[in-house]
Amino acid sequence: MGLEAGLGEALRTDYFLLREEFTPAQLDYLERTRRFVQEEVLPVINGYWERAEFPWPLIKKLGGAGLVGGIQGYGCPELDPLSAGLVTMELNRGDGSLGTFLGVQAGLAMRSIAMLGSEEQKQRWLPDMARLEKLGAFALTEPDHGSDSVALETTARRDAESYVIDGTKKWIGNGTAADVVVVWARHPAGLPRHQAHGRHRGHPHLRRHRHHPEPHRRPGHHRRIRVQRRRCVNHHDQPSP
Repeated sequence: MGLEAGLGEALRTDYFLLREEFTPAQLDYLERTRRFVQEEVLPVINGYWERAEFPWPLIKKLGGAGLVGGIQGYGCPELDPLSAGLVTMELNRGDGSLGTFLGVQAGLAMRSIAMLGSEEQKQRWLPDMARLEKLGAFALTEPDHGSDSVALETTARRDAESYVIDGTKKWIGNGTAADVVVVWARHPAGLPRHQAHGRHRGHPHLRRHRHHPEPHRRPGHHRRIRVQRRRCVNHHDQPSP
């Protein structure tokens, strides 16, 4: 038996008896995610890392496992915060790229739509995103100042019944494959609240450029996104309240 045998496997140690505090539902999410990582992720993830390739087959299987949610309704599994944390912990044990992917998909993109989107947007995106049939990204970070929302430079200018968005985002997780991108922008008049606008795949004013993969997250691709005078109609792109 080689030295690599058993690496990455969960040892099931629980020195502090934390599992005694879990509800049956929380323990079920932990065990199901652990089986998914053990049976689906660990046998193949090294190859994706070597090729710096996005693991599409794993994403499709994860979507069918019922582990992406934490939002009430809209076909989303009802994970409480602890259950969501256990799912994230186990996915990161298998590979940090999968944990990052889930954090962006369920924690940032889906929750932004659930909190700030119109009812039409929620119905349009959330059920498919919970099944990972549609992917989301969260475009806050910018080249000159990172994720400092106070220094946000991307603008959303009101023009009649639309907003015109212009700016650049960087290191956007899921930016390679996202079907919808939540873009954070500032009103140039200096309004006290920022605005979130939904952007869908294939629009001519959305340009994506892939970054070289980070060593610890090679399978997970990040993008630099350039938004050039993208016009958003209020029916589909709603500013935050």
